[in-house]
Amino acid sequence: MTSPEAHQTQEFEAQSLRFVESHLRDFPPAPDWVLNSPHLITQPPTSIVDVGCGPGTYLASLVEAFGPQKAVGLEPSGAAAQLLNGTYADHPSMSFRQGSAHALPFEADSFDLVVCWSVLHWVGRNEYLQALGELIRVTRTHLLVMDFVAAENYRVPYSHSEGMFTYKQDFVPAILASGIMTITEDHRWWDGNNPGSIEPLTTDDLQPFASNPLNYHARRGTLFTKDYTALPSLQASNFDS
Repeated sequence: MTSPEAHQTQEFEAQSLRFVESHLRDFPPAPDWVLNSPHLITQPPTSIVDVGCGPGTYLASLVEAFGPQKAVGLEPSGAAAQLLNGTYADHPSMSFRQGSAHALPFEADSFDLVVCWSVLHWVGRNEYLQALGELIRVTRTHLLVMDFVAAENYRVPYSHSEGMFTYKQDFVPAILASGIMTITEDHRWWDGNNPGSIEPLTTDDLQPFASNPLNYHARRGTLFTKDYTALPSLQASNFDS
């Protein structure tokens, strides 16, 4: 008999509508380091997709900052997508649709900026690498990922559903392993003791790992740039003795 964890992605998809309804208009906007990113400002994205957009607040802040022609929010629940389309009906460039991180309903290189903000820790490990591959596939230029990342990878029992877990795992090594993604900006922080505050962290702050509460709260946000030529092209003749 398989464990509930084996079906984690499908189980969490069922909670998409509950999450969106409970947090609608209640999330902070994108942090300043994203909105003021020189690399993005000099190349404003004309198309954005927010994979796991939640209540849409983060996507709305990106639209306000960059003015893209197309901005799509993706949630696993069709009912959640319908609710968000009604909520943001006065934003003509924004639309919402049903979809999952591990099976994105888009062609390769579809979006100038792909965002996956605080989503990967919910994804079942059976679908985790698929999700990372899909984020890379649909990215044309930039990929922005943020999630909980501690000094060591581990999992936490999910209090609302027995047998389920959330994962604190560093996504950066797997994304770089594609060979076509490079890091443009990288930030570590935690939300601080005051609601809404952001306090920068260094890797040294996360040591030692044991009995260090920062390893529960630590986040990592990384802006990647896609470059198909990142791996050098060599010929057989390059290895002739």
